[in-house]
Amino acid sequence: MTTPIEWGLVIVLALLFTLAISWLSAILGLFVKSLEAAQWTGFVVIFPLTFASSAFVPTDTMPKALRFFAEINHSHTLSTPCVLGW
Repeated sequence: MTTPIEWGLVIVLALLFTLAISWLSAILGLFVKSLEAAQWTGFVVIFPLTFASSAFVPTDTMPKALRFFAEINHSHTLSTPCVLGW
């Protein structure tokens, strides 16, 4: 059973991840010339990382190449403790 301290660590981990992605998005927005370009660039970066991760499907059900990418993906590192409760 997961303790409240472990759930607190999961929440802190998710908040730190959110903060890091927010800053990366802000920095990315400084390098593009328009609002549409900033939105498109963020989408191109985040979309594959989200859907090619273990957030929605266990990695053992994925094809070998996709499994490799999903397991080295930073979303896998975050989603596993959040789903399993640390």
